[in-house]
Amino acid sequence: MNVRRVIVFAHDVIASGVAWVAAFWLRFNLEIPHDYEMLMWGLLPWVMAVHAAIFRMLGLYRGLWRYASLPDLQRIIVAVGVGALAVPAALSLARVGSPVPRAIYLLAPVLLVLAMSTNRIAYRAWKEGRFIPLLAR
Repeated sequence: MNVRRVIVFAHDVIASGVAWVAAFWLRFNLEIPHDYEMLMWGLLPWVMAVHAAIFRMLGLYRGLWRYASLPDLQRIIVAVGVGALAVPAALSLARVGSPVPRAIYLLAPVLLVLAMSTNRIAYRAWKEGRFIPLLAR
């Protein structure tokens, strides 16, 4: 595995953690109660590990960001969808922590798809020089 693929993999795993935290933040209107904050941080390593395993198994890192396309977006949606099912299953099977609000399980995947896809598309636009005309206007 080359360095670029490792960076992309690390970006996606970190994005899964950020999406998890942002989902809690949005669910509780920017003020997470202490009990849920402790739950959020306690489950974060589990969530990131599940997503890392799924992203790797489903082959999200075959292409380069420079050539991001609709099939890449489709792979992202499938991987995040599988993760959206696997995270609650893994947490309930492992019996880790208290029950998580259901809204988190809906918000986090949406935020994760947005983070992963917009970063790839923005990188492609930057590499193709398409940001400069937008800035010149």
